[in-house]
Amino acid sequence: MAEHIEVQKLSGTSGDVLVIRLLDKKLISPAVIQEVSEEMNALIDQGHTKLVIVFANVQILASLFINALIKLRIKILAASGMIRLCHLSPVIQEVFGPMIGKVFPVFPTEKEALADF
Repeated sequence: MAEHIEVQKLSGTSGDVLVIRLLDKKLISPAVIQEVSEEMNALIDQGHTKLVIVFANVQILASLFINALIKLRIKILAASGMIRLCHLSPVIQEVFGPMIGKVFPVFPTEKEALADF
């Protein structure tokens, strides 16, 4: 597992939070997007409900990845969990569009995303 993501478990006063770092610079291949989605879904299935997804490495992504994130959001909300996004470049923010902040809390840094839990 974790060919496309790096996972770090942090424990704090609000419980465990998983920091998921996306390792691919390009998330455009449907096969890669499917694998990343499966990797993140497996973490939720293991009971992890607080996620910070770090986009620092990502330079370009397909809208298919946004669909995968929305499905992930639905699954984690059903488990009373939360997702935070961080380190979105201006290009990635543009792909997400102006509504991103209404769907996902977005933070400039990992530290700020973690502080929101």
